Amino acid sequence: MEAARLEEQAVSLLRELVAIPSVNPLDGELAGAGEELPVGGELVGEKRVVDYVEHHLRALGLPHERYDVLPFRPNIVARLEGRSPGTVALVGHTDTVGIAGFVGDPFSGEVRDGRVYGRGSADAKGPLATGLLALEMLLARPAPPPLTVLFAAVCDEEYRARGVRKLLRRSPGIGRAVVLEPTGLEVVVANNGGARWRIRTHGRAVHSSRAEEGVNAIALMAEVVRAVGEVVNPWLLARQHPLCGTPPANIGFIRGGTNANMVPDLCEAEVFVRTHPGEKPREVVAKVNELIRSSLPAGVAGSVEFCKPHFSARGFLTEPEDPLVKCLLDAAPAVGVATRVAGRPYGSDANLLAAKGAKTVVFGPGDDRLAHGPTESVAVSEVVLGAQVLAEALGRLGGGSTKAP
Repeated sequence: MEAARLEEQAVSLLRELVAIPSVNPLDGELAGAGEELPVGGELVGEKRVVDYVEHHLRALGLPHERYDVLPFRPNIVARLEGRSPGTVALVGHTDTVGIAGFVGDPFSGEVRDGRVYGRGSADAKGPLATGLLALEMLLARPAPPPLTVLFAAVCDEEYRARGVRKLLRRSPGIGRAVVLEPTGLEVVVANNGGARWRIRTHGRAVHSSRAEEGVNAIALMAEVVRAVGEVVNPWLLARQHPLCGTPPANIGFIRGGTNANMVPDLCEAEVFVRTHPGEKPREVVAKVNELIRSSLPAGVAGSVEFCKPHFSARGFLTEPEDPLVKCLLDAAPAVGVATRVAGRPYGSDANLLAAKGAKTVVFGPGDDRLAHGPTESVAVSEVVLGAQVLAEALGRLGGGSTKAP
């Protein structure tokens, strides 16, 4: 496929994908008969992106299936049959984070200086476009790829990973997987895992004119926040991983109270802690909770409730000698891309694929430092190069060999 046509296709795919709002609704699940739910001016849910992807797969003539994971939040899975037994999956996600703080129109798909701007352009509609272009390149080859290629666009990556969990239940036997995320075309072989859980502080509600007779749950939560900053984070930061590093704990939200006329009796915070490959997230959560509890002032610890994690995933590490890694590293220079093996401190759907036994890497166009940010964008040239690398690598992968068939 000629370079000019490829770039034109990449721009078209990216702009159209970005223009479709697909904000993850978190716990405010879609309900009712409509396919979209306005929340704070946003349109949320992944269905319309899946509609678009399905239209594209039909144009390519690829057999596919779609199924709901949650109401109006489907997965879609296409299959390109290979010459030999075995399956390699390309897994991208269709949801994005919210648009708060985005500079300009988050759904414009504006093209400027060779980049497409908008929410999800880097995370992960640019990588999703790379996967779709790679499929088209593989279809244009005279022979099928060595292994069957499963292309999956899944929902809910940004919250509870329910899309990839259902994919794994419905599509067992995935031997290897490339998770499409922004890595700057580096071959990421390791991700941190992590856990999210909520901490609640329980006070005693009274009228604010008698505040001294109550117990302010928000003030109690302030002690928890202090403990995280002064005790938990130093412990976490001392545990550096050579590929993934160790970010500090993140308190993502705090909510409590109803108005200034009442001392609040309940405050809730959500904590996200990253864990290393090989660690059990629940053991790290237990350690963090104990560090918090033991550093609270006398009389406060008994008012703190540590909830069970509502999300937990182990980190993963794939050996750099794995044939999938070697095929990507060999394919990159063949299309003019300089790449390397790397790790990342975040987690992704790769964690869950690896936990089910798939040899997994994360790969795609875009800078993850721009993901979720106010000026999120992706370079069109990276989208095209990423597709060329993927098509070349999947054309080589089979029977444990890194040589082209």
